[in-house]
Amino acid sequence: MNVSYASFLKIAIGTVFLFFVSSINIVDASVYRGSTHTETFNFSVDPSVPNQWHRADIVLPQTTCLPEDTSDDGEDLPNQIWDCRAGHHHRNDLTLTSNGSFILASSTNATPKWYQLGVQPIKVVLQSDTTDDIYVIGGGCYFLAADRSSHHCNTGYASSSDAAKSTRGTYVVRVNSNDFSEVPDGQYSAFFGGSIIDWHQHYLILNLSVGISISVSRSGGESVTPSDVTLHDLQGQNLPINFIKIDEQNQYGMGSLDFCLEADDYSRLSVSVIGQDIAYPDYPEANNTSAVRSHGIFVLSNRSGSVPDVGTAGIPYRIISRTLGATNNVTSNVHCPASSFGFCSAVQKALDFSYYPNSPSPSGGSCKRFDITVVTSPFNVYQTLPGDYSSSFYLNVEESP
Repeated sequence: MNVSYASFLKIAIGTVFLFFVSSINIVDASVYRGSTHTETFNFSVDPSVPNQWHRADIVLPQTTCLPEDTSDDGEDLPNQIWDCRAGHHHRNDLTLTSNGSFILASSTNATPKWYQLGVQPIKVVLQSDTTDDIYVIGGGCYFLAADRSSHHCNTGYASSSDAAKSTRGTYVVRVNSNDFSEVPDGQYSAFFGGSIIDWHQHYLILNLSVGISISVSRSGGESVTPSDVTLHDLQGQNLPINFIKIDEQNQYGMGSLDFCLEADDYSRLSVSVIGQDIAYPDYPEANNTSAVRSHGIFVLSNRSGSVPDVGTAGIPYRIISRTLGATNNVTSNVHCPASSFGFCSAVQKALDFSYYPNSPSPSGGSCKRFDITVVTSPFNVYQTLPGDYSSSFYLNVEESP
């Protein structure tokens, strides 16, 4: 696939609520539900060698219920989680007993489906370790279990009747050397974030944070043609959010940044927003699992070491652009590529920038200016977990085929 220069944005909110929830030290051998599991990998990629696969096998740690999730005396507790309540017969090990779960990866717009086999495409962002250059390549992920293999990441892989044969599984993130054809030789860093959600009850089991160090070196000595697209961030890469009170309990946030785009042909461009972060479901209480992720929704995530209730640990937000006219709310996947609607994760939006006025470029030439604006959903400050919330995404502009 084509890769192109992109500009990295990080949406960051400081201490939003009454106090900061400090991180909790986690031991990977055994973690509580809602903890973050971190793994790192090293790849050496030779684009001169075709169809060479590199994969990161992420073995899930043993995950146990939180103390408040389980009743030792067998009595029902308010808001009790079914699997955890039954789990005390199995030592409360959520990943050792059957929990039909799926992963929400922010680098894909896929809707969770039951028992969907195959590799799920994801976007992988490569950040150069020595320059500000960023490249976007194609990748994939899937889930491996003892009884069912190669399921999509956004797939429930087991049911409660499979407890006797279900074991702890492995998530696999993979890339192919073919996708590095336009990436120059050098050292890069890539990140993959996701959240494992219980399929039946829709509660958070575990967060995944995966870092990959990638060394690109061509044995054939081929050269790489530079991209014809350059994106200047005019106000930096940190997008602040200003919060506006609706009443004494509720508020919402808004923030924006301006960009300056240079290209040889402004009429044949596409713009996409790619998440590379822990992705909480924006609608965790949904009765229909396919509604757990809404189109065009991203989530500011609580950065505590352990999050007991995902329903109170995320602030959904939308990404729009007033300059580009992409301001309508996305309610269906057919809206994602349409120019008049906001952005969905990893979905390209074809745009003709030739109609926009020229502006002075930081490079000395001319460019096309546009904004990227974030608007959060209204939320109740007293019903949202206190702490530090942030999110990150990449803005990618490339020539359309």
